[in-house]
Amino acid sequence: MTSATLILLAVLSVQPIKTTPAQILATCHFNDADVDATLLHRTVDVSSKVASIDRDGIGGYVVKLEADVQSADLTARSRVHCYFDGTLRGVLARVRPGREIMVRGVVRKIDDDTRRYVDPNVLVIMKGCQVVAGAE
Repeated sequence: MTSATLILLAVLSVQPIKTTPAQILATCHFNDADVDATLLHRTVDVSSKVASIDRDGIGGYVVKLEADVQSADLTARSRVHCYFDGTLRGVLARVRPGREIMVRGVVRKIDDDTRRYVDPNVLVIMKGCQVVAGAE
């Protein structure tokens, strides 16, 4: 086998990282290097209740997962926007807002504004998403 084949097999054998919007928020707030190393450009399974499903403006859809965290250490909100191809419309049509689902995708962007005094938040953009669990 060539080295490129071995690298491809190693990448494909890695299990997705399982997390929630609240866990992403806590990690971003306390350790930016950790969130970059464990999430950025990696396949991630995110579990949460669906806030909404919207069109992305170019033929696909965006499933929005959200969480609010209020504790002694942190008061902020986390948003995960999962971008789906338009061909998955039938699967997404069966998902209801407020229902717990698991979405798998690749994290492409993390906007960390947890240190802002007004509206501290994190926005995570995931691409190439698919519903792993939770569609009716």
